[in-house]
Amino acid sequence: MDEYVVATSPIGDVYVAFGDAGVSCVVAVAHVARFDAFFAERFGRMVRRRARVPRAIARALTLRADAVSDLG
Repeated sequence: MDEYVVATSPIGDVYVAFGDAGVSCVVAVAHVARFDAFFAERFGRMVRRRARVPRAIARALTLRADAVSDLG
């Protein structure tokens, strides 16, 4: 089962889902129920909230954000 955290981003709060293979998706939605429904429909499985971001996932998100900001 994938897990998710809510993270602050330049576009507001985003839901970051991740599993054994790394980040599954990053989605900006207004409410957790909408994220749960989106994730179940898109990936065909449930997701549960995690209190803190694992270090490896935080590092992956930082690296991707740096790559995107370098484009602009």
